Amino acid sequence: MSEIVFDHEAASWTEALPLGNGLLGAMVFGGVAHERVQLNEDSCWSGGPMERVSDDCLPHLAEVRELLFEEKPEEAEALAAQTMYASYPHMRHYQTLGDVWIDFPELQGIRRALKDENGLPSIKAESANIEGYERRLDLGQAVEFLAFRHEGGVQRRQAFISFPAQVLVYHIASSRPFSAEVSATRKDNRSGRGSSYCDGCRVLDDGKTIALWGTNGGADGIHFETCVRVLSDGRVHRGGSHLIAEGAHEMCVLVAARTSFRSADPLGWCCATLDAAEAKGARSLLAEHVADYHSLFDQCRIRLGDNAPSQGTTAQRLESLRRGGQDLSLVETYFDYGRYLLIASSREGGLPANLQGIWCDQFEPVWGSKYTVNINLQMNYWMAESAGLSALTLPLFEHLLRMLPRGEAVARRMYGAGGFCCHHSTDIWGDCAPQDAHPTSTIWPMGAAWLALHVIEHWRYTHDGAFLDTCFCIVEEAARFLAEYLVEDRQGYLVTGPSVSPENAYLAGTGELGSLCMGPAMDTEIVRELFSGYLELAPRAAADRELMEIVASEIGRLRPLEIGRYGQIVEWSHDFDEAEPGHRHISQLFALYPGSSIRPETTPELAEAAGRTLERRLQHGGGHTGWSKAWIALLYARLHKGDAAWENFLGLLQHSTQDNLLDSHPPFQIDGNFGGCAALLEMLVQDFGDEVLLLPALPEGLPCGSVEGVRLKCGGRLRMRWMQGRLVEARVEATRDASLRLRVFSDGSAHGLMLKSGCVTSIVL
Repeated sequence: MSEIVFDHEAASWTEALPLGNGLLGAMVFGGVAHERVQLNEDSCWSGGPMERVSDDCLPHLAEVRELLFEEKPEEAEALAAQTMYASYPHMRHYQTLGDVWIDFPELQGIRRALKDENGLPSIKAESANIEGYERRLDLGQAVEFLAFRHEGGVQRRQAFISFPAQVLVYHIASSRPFSAEVSATRKDNRSGRGSSYCDGCRVLDDGKTIALWGTNGGADGIHFETCVRVLSDGRVHRGGSHLIAEGAHEMCVLVAARTSFRSADPLGWCCATLDAAEAKGARSLLAEHVADYHSLFDQCRIRLGDNAPSQGTTAQRLESLRRGGQDLSLVETYFDYGRYLLIASSREGGLPANLQGIWCDQFEPVWGSKYTVNINLQMNYWMAESAGLSALTLPLFEHLLRMLPRGEAVARRMYGAGGFCCHHSTDIWGDCAPQDAHPTSTIWPMGAAWLALHVIEHWRYTHDGAFLDTCFCIVEEAARFLAEYLVEDRQGYLVTGPSVSPENAYLAGTGELGSLCMGPAMDTEIVRELFSGYLELAPRAAADRELMEIVASEIGRLRPLEIGRYGQIVEWSHDFDEAEPGHRHISQLFALYPGSSIRPETTPELAEAAGRTLERRLQHGGGHTGWSKAWIALLYARLHKGDAAWENFLGLLQHSTQDNLLDSHPPFQIDGNFGGCAALLEMLVQDFGDEVLLLPALPEGLPCGSVEGVRLKCGGRLRMRWMQGRLVEARVEATRDASLRLRVFSDGSAHGLMLKSGCVTSIVL
């Protein structure tokens, strides 16, 4: 059983346990006497759409490019800051929705005087006489459980967020009668400071529902409603804006939330949703929730040997891992947790998983907890297709369609180009203008192109014609922008620019320090991947024939990758020295992963240079953030260096993972969780469409195991088992007719398979 276990209440947000249904999220603290349920709604952002594009860019674009060709980055960056940066540097950011509080008077112990972090008087009531406390998140059911004993009685609680019912359910059952007081806030003002960040809170006329409401960003902003309903077998009555249950053996708290982003009447939607959930009852809600969750969670499994789960809490097991212990069942749990988190933060009808998934307790979170698209949003979805969670990518594509008209305006006004572009961030409204005012990141118009690659991948896995009809425009307009944005460099190659190699800097031949440049390697790699994918999909869609011809012509004129004087892949258009050789981004290796134009089998010299690039990054302190560690593990897996991939995967768990298994950048970013899961899969299976590699980077630390449900681009579902480092059996269940070549790395064999839809094809070794 995969679960996360604590033996104490959460002392901090990073010890709370996450719940979610893609639209509504919660961090549950497990407080005995004072329970806190911190809420999020995925469309609760800081305000309405903004117009930030600068119209001074286009008249100066050629001048900026010329300065960069002349290796004068300081002048170019100064001019770009004046003319290319947005009229306002920040787009909208994600915010917490608020908190639900459940206080239990009988469980409060001694009250004692304290001082808070600002030195102000504060009173804290300790939980009294509690025994046998256990708090756990069951990843097989997506339910949190809490149990403890108190004065001879037993209290059990369970919490989950239902996607079918669109409510959070917090259920309490006790062998002894209890009382509870339920309230809702959008900022905890009980310390006597701060403002409420909401417009009001009251108990509705039904006498069992609390409503909390407000508007972010003024009259044109986002209005939110949070409704909390209390049901009990005891007496429930109002106390101001609180609800109080007395003499209860059972109590159920239901929470619904909505914003004006989706509903004209958020309050009406919440009340109707709560009415429907109340009519079903807690047991039916649980059964419905578990069945819905299993339809996704059961799609893919990894089992690593016959190891029994280690004893102890999750925090104790992590600490053992940090001291060099082995715990493969914890690795299985980590993989299950990544899939759980994606299910909980990305469901149809919702927004894509943001920088923190759906979980955020701040009004001004780091990096706005928005969508950073120079790797982070993309990494959130790297494992989705292969792990059988293709349906969870739909919010990403819906958001790309939202971005499309905004990105077309940016392409036209900033670059005088057709098509669709986005810089390194976007928000709930699909803002595509430059974000921030940082030379290392702000002017990088490649975000849409990279995201469009996910459309191509989704088609390769699903061959969904209706999807292609709807979303091919994303690929085509991203390709159109690049076809017009490329310019000829001094050697006659087509390059992008002005751009950056995210978020690194270089020393130009003139001795100047620069970030802005022409033709960084990563850009060229993205262009090549997108152009190739566009030409692959175009015959199946209503493609622009003229654009197809232009793309086919330009792809052969792109600047080739180069090997530098250190044996590394050159990061920029020249073999400049990096200002930070150990930088967390390894952008020049995009072609190795998530791209595929560098492979040991087909480009051995470039693959060797990619390995040297990784060595240099690590020698200089690279891989020091969670998501970067995950990316390094993926890159080593693609190089078939299993032990190095495993070492970095374990490093992710040992040094960049919180006790609740959430990734730590630091601070918390969810991309490391998703990237880590993708890395584990990539060690076992690599899919290049017509060829699938089995156990291509199997480390010594994983001698035995099995996987099932891995999706292949040929339309197959793969199940395989290995023992003592050697493949024993592989089965492919076909969903469409296809031919496939399997390469088995444990014995060097290759197997050509003809797959027939609905049939299972096996190889036994």
